[in-house]
Amino acid sequence: MLPRGVKELAIELFVADRERGEELITSIAALLPEGPTTFVRKPWLESVEELSPSLVRVALRATTAPGREWLADSFYSDLLKEKAEPGLIVHGPIVLAIDETAARSFARASAAMRWQARREAAA
Repeated sequence: MLPRGVKELAIELFVADRERGEELITSIAALLPEGPTTFVRKPWLESVEELSPSLVRVALRATTAPGREWLADSFYSDLLKEKAEPGLIVHGPIVLAIDETAARSFARASAAMRWQARREAAA
């Protein structure tokens, strides 16, 4: 379990080639610092979605110490762009903070709305 007060981040990146994109992501992540005052957990692949033969959406997650979000937003993102072969990165990286409480609230509200819509349709 992670200590309280860490920042969970979602990183999204679109690449032209899945294999080369994944290699870039893991090789750069291996260079990053890891510890209680930097990346509590280095970026890791969460999911990969092939949208077309030349467009792949890569979703990553990372955990940083509070106030160290810049490590993902600037440092890691800049390294990815600098080390990528020309044309590999199509869009991104984009880094967003994850609010687990808001996500759970949205899921509950969404489920309630679906349930109500089904009930009204059946009536």
